[in-house]
Amino acid sequence: IWQAADMNARGFLLGCTAGRTTLNGEGLQHQDGHSHVLAATNPAVVSYEPTYAYEAAILVRDGLRRMIDGENVIYYLTLQNEPYTMPAMPDGVEEGVINGLYRVRPASDVPGSDLPENAASLQLVGAGSIMANVFAAQEQLVARGIAADVWSATSLTEVRRNAMTCELHNRKHKLRGGDRKRSHLDNTLGETTGPVIIATDWSQQYADQIAPWLAGRLTSLGTDGFGMSDTREALRQHFGVDPASIVGAAEYALEG
Repeated sequence: IWQAADMNARGFLLGCTAGRTTLNGEGLQHQDGHSHVLAATNPAVVSYEPTYAYEAAILVRDGLRRMIDGENVIYYLTLQNEPYTMPAMPDGVEEGVINGLYRVRPASDVPGSDLPENAASLQLVGAGSIMANVFAAQEQLVARGIAADVWSATSLTEVRRNAMTCELHNRKHKLRGGDRKRSHLDNTLGETTGPVIIATDWSQQYADQIAPWLAGRLTSLGTDGFGMSDTREALRQHFGVDPASIVGAAEYALEG
């Protein structure tokens, strides 16, 4: 990939067994929890983890546009290899998908939700094969009277890059307060309250890269360590990215 970037290559690299717990029968050799961390080090690589088909379609279209317009970029998309429901595309999500983060289900949209006005609030962020666990955790939290919104993180790396660009701009021009350039993170999670719990099938470093802009609100859940052979459910419980672990991390963060 570095050699291709040095040659100003353009194109798509699609990985279809994304995450450390997705190939549960393959042991160590195919369980990847770090490729998004490695991809973040290459300035020519634009890396994403789309959860849904409409996200992948938006990203491929945007990548083609950028390449045809003359940008030397390599799009790295990690795709999934387990069955789950593909919803229709909500209105107005294209910008959020491309920028790396958007709210996909507010707490108020959870079936049967009846939250009090003074309910404690928090933000759950997921991606890829772990998103179903994040939704399950949201339903449990809402049932306990906690206003937990769910966000889809198509690329925490792109979120970080944008935050860094805005921070550099503000430092360079000595902008503060209302004059400062706002990042996509400022305009999304920065507009919310409560803890932020990010659960992915990648090592915690992947989520940790946006911690400097969340003012101590972030709890990262990931799949650090070696892979192993077991069921997907058992592996996700082992690494702490199953619904019970996400709920536990959320409640612990609220208590703190």
